[in-house]
Amino acid sequence: MIEARVSLLRRLILRLAVVFVGGAVLLGLAASHYGRRAADAAYDQVLAGAALSIAETVAFVEGRLVVDVPVAAFDMLALARDDRVFYQVLAPDGSLVTGYADLPAIEVEPVSAAAVFDDRPYKGEIVRVATVGRLIADPGLQGWARISVAQTRAARSALAREMALGAVFPLVAIAVLALLLAGASVITALRPLRRLERDLASRDATDLRPLSGAVPAEIARLVTGFNTFVGRFAGQLEAMQAFISDAAHQMRTPLATIKAEIALQRERLPAQETRETLAVLEARVDEATVRVNQLLAHAFVAHRSELPTLEACDLATLVPAALRELSPLVLARGADITFEHETARAAVRADPVLLREALRNLVSNALDHAGRPGRGARIRVSIADVPGGMRRIRVEDDGPGIPESRRGEVVERFGRPGGGGLGLAIVARVAQAHHGRLALGESPLGGLCADILLPASDEPARPPAGRGAGVAAMLAACVLAVASPETPRAQTIVEIFPARAQPERSLRIHSATDLDAMRPIVEAFRIVHPDVAVTFVDMNTNDLYEAARAAAEGRGEPADLMISSAMDLQVKLANDGFAARHVTPIASNLPDWARWRDQVFAFTYEPAVIVYNPSLVSAEEAPRTRFDLVRLLREEPERFRERVVTYDIVDSGVGYLLASQDAAQPGAFANLIESFGRVDADVVCCTSLMLDGIAEGRWTFGYNLLGSYAQEAIERGANLEIVLPADVTLAVSRTALVSAQARNPRDAALFLDFLISIEGQTVLADVSRMFAVHPAILGPRSTTGLEARLAGPLRPIRLTPALLAYLDAQKKPRFLAEWSALIGYEPGEEVR
Repeated sequence: MIEARVSLLRRLILRLAVVFVGGAVLLGLAASHYGRRAADAAYDQVLAGAALSIAETVAFVEGRLVVDVPVAAFDMLALARDDRVFYQVLAPDGSLVTGYADLPAIEVEPVSAAAVFDDRPYKGEIVRVATVGRLIADPGLQGWARISVAQTRAARSALAREMALGAVFPLVAIAVLALLLAGASVITALRPLRRLERDLASRDATDLRPLSGAVPAEIARLVTGFNTFVGRFAGQLEAMQAFISDAAHQMRTPLATIKAEIALQRERLPAQETRETLAVLEARVDEATVRVNQLLAHAFVAHRSELPTLEACDLATLVPAALRELSPLVLARGADITFEHETARAAVRADPVLLREALRNLVSNALDHAGRPGRGARIRVSIADVPGGMRRIRVEDDGPGIPESRRGEVVERFGRPGGGGLGLAIVARVAQAHHGRLALGESPLGGLCADILLPASDEPARPPAGRGAGVAAMLAACVLAVASPETPRAQTIVEIFPARAQPERSLRIHSATDLDAMRPIVEAFRIVHPDVAVTFVDMNTNDLYEAARAAAEGRGEPADLMISSAMDLQVKLANDGFAARHVTPIASNLPDWARWRDQVFAFTYEPAVIVYNPSLVSAEEAPRTRFDLVRLLREEPERFRERVVTYDIVDSGVGYLLASQDAAQPGAFANLIESFGRVDADVVCCTSLMLDGIAEGRWTFGYNLLGSYAQEAIERGANLEIVLPADVTLAVSRTALVSAQARNPRDAALFLDFLISIEGQTVLADVSRMFAVHPAILGPRSTTGLEARLAGPLRPIRLTPALLAYLDAQKKPRFLAEWSALIGYEPGEEVR
């Protein structure tokens, strides 16, 4: 027998496909290599531009090498917004001037102003490094300073992948089209074989004529051989036909005898055996039906028991009602069932659907296994209170019972002999879902005694809530913890929120947002995750940053989650490898500027505002822009002397962030700070202290205060008014990141997800009175609500590496010194 294992057509097409696919792979590799080189060429220009921009600021001043890292350099690198950025400036003698001391620079001699590039491993990733030289020709110092700027390769890889795919897809399309054309050509070339196939297939079994017609030379010998074979076969067939004709006559008599015997045996087959066979088959079908129904019931119980809908139930009402539903089944079996209860009311918190399913399975189990020949089963159902604050549903029968040694097995799926038995497994699952248990024993009736033990409860349950009601429940639970403005802190504050369920897990949060403001969101999180104990450590932004770096070095206990409004310090921690990556679909709802590298996430949106006391200055003369404030202070310096307040940016991380962002914008910042100095403006650590002082009349104006705290103070009756600067309103965000040193990163990620979810954002806006960043949140404390009140442009501070510029080891001290000189205030000086 011939076995057609491999089609000739398939073999030809497969070999052609291998050729085409191999060619496409080679072209794809070439396209990938080209894409990588092209991406490197494009981004290397940006990297070199950043390095040259820094190099232009390197100078030898007053006996030392100084660098003023330009913000524009980081703005250029921030175009690849998900890449980390590192830099280093080395003096001609190799000593560090500023930047990352351990950044692997490119050692090239001689050093020149032309950029050189290379890939190096750094902080767990491959970075692209650009190194340029800056010639220092000063009598006090001569030689080449080296400036290196490095960037991770995420954006380059994405661009290279996009370019490679753009080239590969047309190649693949061309290869597929060529393969189809080649296949069509092969099919056309094999048409003579198809014609021979149709000729043979159209003949009947007696047509043994030789094949005729033109055939390809490659199969001519095959056709000749086939015709020779058919000729020999025709001769053999004629001889065989003669033999068969003779043999058929000799076989007729034995076949007739066998046929008669078969008919005789059919008459002798009794009908009773046929009915018994059908009865056995029917019993097997009934057994299979029962088993399928139990499997479906077990699947339903397993799903519903994960999230049971608990409500106040009275067993004295629920159990008889369930038994009435089972009465047709009980009557059909001829069973005797009774119900007893000791108390008029037996309240439990339960899911009535699951309890009815459990009771049905217990009664069905008793009907299947109890009873004696000639009479139905005796079943007794009762409810009672038992010690330990439990209530019991008991089902007893007069069947054979279950040996004590096997009672642990039968509550497992298919625990009965022969693989049957799901009813008790279902009952055990229901009991566990209600924090109860199933107990099996011997009944006075002689059979099995099955007890469902449930915790007693005399308190009415709240009706089930949907998603919207769940948020309302969170708000109600948190209404006593309404946020108040931040308070000045002299030391770290620690508060522990114990878990409400066991087993307990511990989550440690370091936050530079006041505990009073964060308490509602912590309480709401504990409602959703009652088994998490939260240790909340309230500290200022600079302390939080230093604590994170110290913990990474083994000094101090690490946080699981870090929350801070000092966005630049948070980006610095993530850039330097102190933040864990957290990929969550919830973050896709955030604005693009509100997340960076799946590591730092913004969850509030805080306008930096001007606050004034309306009793000391009228709404008409209150400044609407920074220029208005400068003009007012210069025109009446004596009126406003020591009557203006702003952040002490030396001690306040968020104050430094706002000041640096002001300075990076073209405008009146330098004039504004100089005007503050003219009127002996005060600087303090915290928004709350400024708000209290303005409301009491100590200060007339406050600059760069957080808008949510000011709005909350006004709603509580403080004598304050808010101005959203019409020239530009900066918006700073509170941000969260999961620590790379977290001992409980799972719950830290859950808390972060809750912060940026619709439920968490609702709590932040409605209870904590903060501006929510989620676009789905509406109302006065939402992005849309804020934008509706603006008189000018709103500029959110973006989470990008550009925030690192003002944290440079040389730039930050210089900026602080210039600010202090302009404002005329020494760090650490008492508030005037």
